[in-house]
Amino acid sequence: MDSLAYYSTNNLAQFQYLMWRPLYWIGDHSQIVVNQPLSLAAAPVYSKGNTVVTINLKPYKWSDGTPVTSRDVVFWINLLKANKVNWGEYAPGFFPDDVTKVAAPSSSQVVLTLNGPVNPQWFTESELTQISPLPQHAWDKTSATGKIGNYDTSTSGARAVYKFLASESTQLRTYATNPLWQVVDGPWKLSSFSPSGLAKFVPNSTYSGPVKASAASFTHSSSR
Repeated sequence: MDSLAYYSTNNLAQFQYLMWRPLYWIGDHSQIVVNQPLSLAAAPVYSKGNTVVTINLKPYKWSDGTPVTSRDVVFWINLLKANKVNWGEYAPGFFPDDVTKVAAPSSSQVVLTLNGPVNPQWFTESELTQISPLPQHAWDKTSATGKIGNYDTSTSGARAVYKFLASESTQLRTYATNPLWQVVDGPWKLSSFSPSGLAKFVPNSTYSGPVKASAASFTHSSSR
């Protein structure tokens, strides 16, 4: 959930997506559509006059071996709802304002109840593609030494978690050593990082999706 200050193509396409996959991957070659094979979930199912959306997750794992579950999706949504004014993509009336209820009937299923009927293609491609599951089991804390909890389930707790994570994200020199950023579900992990823009990535050996890392490492520089 990138803040307005740091919301950019550079941060998303060239950095975040290597390590943290979006729930639904948008883009299939030259087509602006959901790329189902690269998505973390099966195609969403719309019901009750397109006011309820059921999302079934595929069997992915975080790099520490913990499964990616519905709790990770709900964690992202809870943080967003409590801190939406800080989100680079927030537009009043749209996600998450148009979601009235979030439920997780099982570890692999999320059900969203909307405030009115939607066009399924539009909602999937424009709103569901914005969701990126986050590792609740590793990130749901309010300080570096604090215990993992369910803080995100309250507005005040979600704001405290977001404040902590946002603060940690400003510490550029610790990007490659901070345990928070080592828990990923994408094909790559960060092994070294320089505030000047030089980043080295190595394969995530537990990546369970398609298009696995095909090199021992690679280095990316955003310096000019």
